[in-house]
Amino acid sequence: MEIIHQNDIIIVFSEIIQDEKLLSDYIKADELIKKLNNIKNVKRRLEILNSHYLIYKILGNYFIYTYDDQNKPFIPGVGKISITHTDNYISLIFGFDKRVGIDMEENDRDFSKAAQKFLHPYEKTWALINDHYKAIWCAKESCYKMIDKPKFSFSKYYITKKIDFNKDNNIYVEIIEPKNQIVSLCFFKNHKFFLTWCVDEI
Repeated sequence: MEIIHQNDIIIVFSEIIQDEKLLSDYIKADELIKKLNNIKNVKRRLEILNSHYLIYKILGNYFIYTYDDQNKPFIPGVGKISITHTDNYISLIFGFDKRVGIDMEENDRDFSKAAQKFLHPYEKTWALINDHYKAIWCAKESCYKMIDKPKFSFSKYYITKKIDFNKDNNIYVEIIEPKNQIVSLCFFKNHKFFLTWCVDEI
């Protein structure tokens, strides 16, 4: 497990723990245990267990999260969070009083075919390799999770500015609808995965 502190937010990422019994020892809420008992999909149970495990590790208490009317997760009495997971990794961002979005993808995922569905025409002029596709997808997903009442079409409403990983410390996405704005995203990459996150400072 690794933790990034950035101003008033916390980002944590970890390999997914595959031991349900170990993770279940950190679940103290009857409501959540009942929910887990009704989920047959092992992968989905592990995602929920791992996310609550990370919440416990960061906040030191047995908080559970729920969803607001836009299906965005939050912890009652604590604040806003965003969650992302792959087959092998999970990450959470704790925004508290700020809206946040986060997304991650493992480096071995091939976006070359899917990219044609989510790239804006401008992005097609410079995004030519899988690392670009992956960064664009993660950035747009993070923005989608953060903003209010987002439009879904990534190819129409989200435009990622050209990225140079050797020079840039941030990724910038222009969102056309529902409100025109530029979102600045942070990113973290290693040999296993690529991670982006954004914070609404308003």
